[in-house]
Formats: sequence, C-alpha cells, structure tokens
Amino acid sequence: NLMLGVVAGLLLGVGAAWIAEMLDSVFHSADELKDKTGIPLLGVIPFNKAIKKLTAAPITTNLLQPENFKLQVSYQEKLHHYITSPFLEAFRSLYTNIRLLGSDMAIRSLVISSATPAEGKTIVALHLAQAAAAMGQRVLLVDADLRRPQVHTRLGLSNMRGLSNLISSEDLDWNSVIQQVPGEENLFVMTAGSIPPDPTRLLSSEKMQNIMGQLRSSFNLVIYDTPPLVGFADANLLATPTDGLVLVVGLGKTDRYPLMQALDGLKMSSTSILGVVANGVKSYTTRANDAYDRYYSQVGSESKLDKETVTKIG
Repeated sequence: NLMLGVVAGLLLGVGAAWIAEMLDSVFHSADELKDKTGIPLLGVIPFNKAIKKLTAAPITTNLLQPENFKLQVSYQEKLHHYITSPFLEAFRSLYTNIRLLGSDMAIRSLVISSATPAEGKTIVALHLAQAAAAMGQRVLLVDADLRRPQVHTRLGLSNMRGLSNLISSEDLDWNSVIQQVPGEENLFVMTAGSIPPDPTRLLSSEKMQNIMGQLRSSFNLVIYDTPPLVGFADANLLATPTDGLVLVVGLGKTDRYPLMQALDGLKMSSTSILGVVANGVKSYTTRANDAYDRYYSQVGSESKLDKETVTKIG
C-alpha cells in the first residue's frame, strides 16, 4: 500500500505539472520566446514597475533613475553626467543590435509593434529613439497609432497637429508638424494629431507613402509606433515601405495564440521581421542590478585608489 501510494503520488504530481504547463499559454523567458518563434532576439528589457506611470514631462528630464544612482554620482561627474542603469543600457544594446542587422545597408526606418495591447511597444519606441539619438543619430519618432496615441502624453508635447493632419491637409509641410524633444539635440517627434474616423485609409494613402520616403531621406533613423498587429492592418501597411518590423513581446502577458496569429499575418504580407524584443523580464532585472552594483562599486574603489596614489605622489 505504501509503494502504491508513492507511485500514485508521483503520477499525480507529473500529471498536475503537465496540465499546468498546457494551460499556461504565456511566455515566461526570453529563451522560450526565441525557441518558440524562431525569430532573432534583438533585446531583453528589464521589468520596471515605475515605467507604467504616465508622465507629462520630457523624457530627458524624467528618465527612470537607477536604484543605485547615488553610488554612481561621483563617477558620472567624470563622464559628463552620463546616466546609466540596466534599463537604459538594455535599449542601447537593442539599438546596437539593430544597427548590426544592416551590415550591407543601414537601417533607416522601422516599425515598432506588438501582437496585443499593453505589451510596452510605446515605451520601447520612446527609449529606443532616445538611445539612438544619444549615439549621434538624427532620429524621428512618429506616433502612427492614430487610434490610441500615447507618445505626446509620455513626452508632455502638444498634439494640436500631427501625422493625421499632415496626411489629410494640402497646406501643411512635414517640417511644421515635427517637434524637437526639449534637451535632446538629435531627437524629434511627430505626434499623431487628430484621431481620424478611418486611420487605415490615411495610412494606406499614396501621400503617406510619399511622406515616409521624405522622412527616410531627411533623418538617420525613423521609428514608427503603431497599433497592435492582431485586429488592425496599420502596422502591416507601414512596415512594408520600411526596413522591417520590431515585435515587442511582454513576458508573462502575451498569449501564444495571438502572437502566432500575428506572425502568420506578417508572413502573408511579406513584411520583413527584424526580430523580437522580450519586454518586462523580471529575472533579468535582478541579475543586471547585481552586475551594475558590483561594477560601479569596483569603479568607485579604483577611482579612490587613484586619487590616493596621486595625493601620495604629490
């Protein structure tokens, strides 16, 4: 009876684990996402709970400060106030990986989208644009989500005129609807403008294609923030004339079925998929923060030793 009980317990445990795995339809790790989709993993963005809060301040003055900011202050003064954290460095690595994709021909324009809402595509678009601008590129971020625009709210910019007004008006020039982000020399934004009754019609127009061509030739990088893929044709329409699409996947949020449905739709439209971004990785946050603590502690120690050495020599 004891042996039967042990065997039955093992079988029940294995069965329960198998059922739980079958019922769990979301991605929990970047490796799992890469294996299931077969698409290159361009970046891993750490989870940051403070990023959910909408702010009405420029991104340059409201960047999420790293938790160990005090530790880095003295060293940052020597680096001309270079601000760093695992969260921000993840976007610098993401842009570097995107640049490496265009070894033969530089990537000049791309679309940021996700399979479903609330996966962090706008946050990824914002910080990717800032990372590219900080690395010397002249960047334009276009809010092409004409259904639920968020870029102007995140950056605290005016949305009186934007992309929709530019497409529908014959008098506006694209220079007149572009705003420079305060404090950023190389970062420019075109907000969404008035929400039109039929966004798909505007985005599929010939004028929109002409505008995209003009923007591509005037900036080093143009990033389009678009609505989700499932249920809307906007991202597919805009991705075709660009160098490709970056797909943001929120770990612990994205259901596998909508993601696979979105990937099938992209394949049917012959849209070039540059890669996926795993967003909100909690395990990565802990490891990255530990690494940053150790690195900057070591840098601080070395700087102190150098100072003491100079004092003794003097």
